[in-house]
Amino acid sequence: MTIRELAYLAIRVMAVYFFVLGLNHLVNYLDFALPAYLQVLGEDISYGKVFLLVGVPSILLLVISVALWLSAGKLSRSLVPSRSGENETSPSFRGVEAFVLAVVGLILAILAITTLARMLLNYANMDAQNLYIDNRSFYISLVEQGIRLLLGIVLTVKAEGFAQLLRKIRGNRA
Repeated sequence: MTIRELAYLAIRVMAVYFFVLGLNHLVNYLDFALPAYLQVLGEDISYGKVFLLVGVPSILLLVISVALWLSAGKLSRSLVPSRSGENETSPSFRGVEAFVLAVVGLILAILAITTLARMLLNYANMDAQNLYIDNRSFYISLVEQGIRLLLGIVLTVKAEGFAQLLRKIRGNRA
């Protein structure tokens, strides 16, 4: 199995994971969060608006999982660049290390995006309802998720560079 085939398989597994995670969140929102929101907010808000508010992160996870599944081939080619000098039948540790860092970055970015969507929708809804918002804790959480998103994007895009940096830190330049 080549490293590109391994990448393709890992992306497909990650797509299934995000799909199951999205369904799990959607069921939890429908069972617990949606009735609670409807009780707290009263009659001046529609069921559809509340569903949109609490369902967007779940729907985002489902859409991302389908996109990952459909673009697994293209994504695996971009995450694992081809090298003319390497033996394709036996993946090297260097290639696997860079790929794992890229996958971790992708997971961080996707989870941060869904969390940011949930936070921003909740903030907008609470602001529209004139409810008390603890701005300090909201901004701290917003910065935290922003840092996670940036870290995920940088890890995904520059995985090979981080793998080289880790090898230098370990003293292994191979």
